[in-house]
Amino acid sequence: SASIGLSSQDIENSIVSSTYIIPGSDVRMVYLQQSYKGIPVYNQLHVLAFKNDKIVSTAGSRVNAVENKVNSSGVPATDAMKAVKTALADVNAATNELIVPVNILNEGRRFEFGSLGVSTENIFSELIWFPIDEGKSARLAWQVFVAPQNSSAYWLIRVDAMTNTVISKENLTLSCNWGPEETQEGHQHTTKEHTQVPKTFVEARNDKESREYKNFLINTATYRVVKYPAESPIHPGGAPSLHTDPWLMSPGNATTLGWHNDGVNDYDSTRGNNAFAYEDRDANNLPGRSGVSSTPIPNLTMDFVPDFTLEPIVRTPAPNQQFNTTNLFYWNNLIHDLAYMYGFTETIRNYQNSNMGRGGVGGDYVLAEAQDGSGTNNANFSSGVEGTRGRMQMYLWTAPNPDRDGDVDNGIIAHEYTHGISNRMTGTGAGCLSVVEQLG
Repeated sequence: SASIGLSSQDIENSIVSSTYIIPGSDVRMVYLQQSYKGIPVYNQLHVLAFKNDKIVSTAGSRVNAVENKVNSSGVPATDAMKAVKTALADVNAATNELIVPVNILNEGRRFEFGSLGVSTENIFSELIWFPIDEGKSARLAWQVFVAPQNSSAYWLIRVDAMTNTVISKENLTLSCNWGPEETQEGHQHTTKEHTQVPKTFVEARNDKESREYKNFLINTATYRVVKYPAESPIHPGGAPSLHTDPWLMSPGNATTLGWHNDGVNDYDSTRGNNAFAYEDRDANNLPGRSGVSSTPIPNLTMDFVPDFTLEPIVRTPAPNQQFNTTNLFYWNNLIHDLAYMYGFTETIRNYQNSNMGRGGVGGDYVLAEAQDGSGTNNANFSSGVEGTRGRMQMYLWTAPNPDRDGDVDNGIIAHEYTHGISNRMTGTGAGCLSVVEQLG
């Protein structure tokens, strides 16, 4: 506290939101969240690194004398249910269902509602202090998360808990806005409207505690892909080729379940613990067709030979769509495994359905939407808080004939996934990095 200038009152108004030892090191990370009356102050925290019990790195900040800047005693005049109704109306996602919580957590400061028939991810509302005017004041607010159906947006909406009015909202979906080639010096990230597979709270929380998980049955799998480390079919080494059991490149806990078991079920398609890849040509954010093995479990074969002279969406006479979806699945898993070995593990909020009792919150594998019909010449990644599934939307790129597909441009896939890594590893895991700060 002395080295970072915290008073005894500051310490009392703090919550250790998470802590872990960086894998393969003796460095302990501590995320010290500012609070007041037990309620967190949004995005105000110190990120601390300790080695041999001594602080070696510090980042972050606090709102000074927050007790003099708040607009409430900490008791909301508007309940969480009314705040959710207000937030849904603000993003044109009004529900016909009764807004009733299915879970109440954190001593009544967090309410979870399921999808309410309008969201592809579970809706939640949590009480926060929201700083405004550069920290000159802080309002008691309900922060509502919703991912409206038929939209790419993952919204964080702050509803004033005293007046029931929206005071701020933020879209957690990042799109990559590519300008004209002759003037482009890079690219800028923008938030863009556009969502997903309903899931239950049982799925989302099936591994919050240590539990037995089913032994996976997949003995081997062979994929025809643009094989690591090639960037695309037009780069050196990019000709589609076969790769058998690619998870063997990543030893240890990164690949305990292989690529086709999610802790509960085995799949003979492009689905597993880390990612679920499927086409979304109709842009409804629901699973379309995926790559399916031509041989049964336990030995899988996804040997789809593409014909790049034909459009990428065709399934016959050449299985282009199956090939492209398989490549998307392959690279999402490779990036998961590589990032895991560099420290992006369960306790550091990675993307997995089952965390196998290793800490963190599960139920948040990546939904990899191939050939998404909601746009062209682009891609995006949505990364909510831990426990919310990441979503990667890959687009076709218009060309004279035929079109090209981002699903076989491994540079784009890696770029989009990295948005999810940087968001999850920074601050509270969502909403910390602004648009221009993204690590793409």
